[in-house]
Amino acid sequence: MKRRNFIKAVPLISGLSGDNYKPGYPISCNTYNWHTFYSREGKEWGKDIDEDIRTYAQSGLTAIEPNIFSVEMGQALITVLKKYRISMPSIYVSSTLHMAEEVTPSVHSILAIACLLYTSRCV
Repeated sequence: MKRRNFIKAVPLISGLSGDNYKPGYPISCNTYNWHTFYSREGKEWGKDIDEDIRTYAQSGLTAIEPNIFSVEMGQALITVLKKYRISMPSIYVSSTLHMAEEVTPSVHSILAIACLLYTSRCV
């Protein structure tokens, strides 16, 4: 399926249960699909995060599960998500836990990102 067709089809999902359907949870998508759709068109998801999230919002989705690689990336994303009123109930955070020398830095990065995104106080 091409990205444009996917984007056009997403709002139809909310209408499948009738006009009175009001989901208890936001309809969300992870960013892996968007990376795939963009790369098919020779684009790079994340290069212009404002434009990417604007396009995402146009799809009718109201929440997102991004892959966040750093605190800085998370900070930039939060600002743009607020602008377009997209919630972020969950995230994907890459980690390397199978190589002993990378476990501690990986866990520290995950905790820093979680601290930024989901808590008002950090240890």
